[in-house]
Amino acid sequence: MESTMINAARQWRLKSHPHGLPVAENFELVTEAVREPRDGEVVMRLHYVSIDPGLRLFMNPTSHSEWEDRNEEGGRAVLVGEGEPIKAWGVGEVIASRSQRFPIGTFVRDIAATASVQEYACLHEDELLAVQADVAPLPAHLGILGMTGLTAYFGMIKVAKPRAGDTVVVSGAAGAVGSIAVQIAKMMGCRVVGIAGGPLKCTWLRDELGVDVAIDYKARNLGAALREACPDGMDIYFDNVGGEMLDTCLANLAQRARIVSCGAIAEYNRTGAPYALANWFAIMSKLATWTAFNYFDYLPQSSEGIAALTEWLQQGLIKAPERIVEGIENFPAAMVMPFSGDHVGKLMLKVV
Repeated sequence: MESTMINAARQWRLKSHPHGLPVAENFELVTEAVREPRDGEVVMRLHYVSIDPGLRLFMNPTSHSEWEDRNEEGGRAVLVGEGEPIKAWGVGEVIASRSQRFPIGTFVRDIAATASVQEYACLHEDELLAVQADVAPLPAHLGILGMTGLTAYFGMIKVAKPRAGDTVVVSGAAGAVGSIAVQIAKMMGCRVVGIAGGPLKCTWLRDELGVDVAIDYKARNLGAALREACPDGMDIYFDNVGGEMLDTCLANLAQRARIVSCGAIAEYNRTGAPYALANWFAIMSKLATWTAFNYFDYLPQSSEGIAALTEWLQQGLIKAPERIVEGIENFPAAMVMPFSGDHVGKLMLKVV
């Protein structure tokens, strides 16, 4: 193996923990050398990095001990301390290898956000999955065929378990996970109601993704809109938002409804006490079930989800919208975008 020492690789680090919405001053762009791989490791040149609302959680000043290793494939979900690289999922090409599984030239993505926001990453083979660049473009392997698509797939298929005729409500319906979740629910024969902010998103949900009703929570009272859209209540609530929106949806459950907690974007930047639910008793009175789940729990089953999503994508049964921000230097601006509500689908940063 030839020397792989790269002396001028850029990497974003956490300079200070955000208080509320992240700002540019919370991050620091540094340049340093990339070490050569050891046995079982590769050097990956990142092409794209995933920008997700959940990255904000990694930046909270919480003890690392609160995050357990639940990834049977060797990855680890960890928080980011000050001075450490910003954790994020990435996809790219192996440029140096001491791994029999991933020779030079293999395209790979990491499975537990260990690639981080940088130009090159030295990773162990157990932290990687090979991707087929000829099956779908590289960004798709971070989006619909990556963490967000798999989150929507397993959250809907394995946790929510929709049945034909169910009324399914998805919050954050125009986001990376929500936009895939609503399409899966439609394919399962459900009546789908998507909640999003703004007329452009709602029109897109109806015209492009085929949801039956799109509710603009910024334009009207959400409770009244839900009662109108779901006169018999909702059988499934797929929650990406949490907070007040979750509370409002709890008041409109059908008997034996299934609540699936996927994310809580309304809480990620909260600086005070967590939102206190007022309508929690509806869970008992409606005999509902409430299940939280995590992408990491389904990593051992990734191949199932990737196979199904790939087939749907190739058959044109599902759409995978993307927004790509150019240039690693633009990470701080990109990190705010998941909370600004000005894009649809999957958000990514193009590194090279």
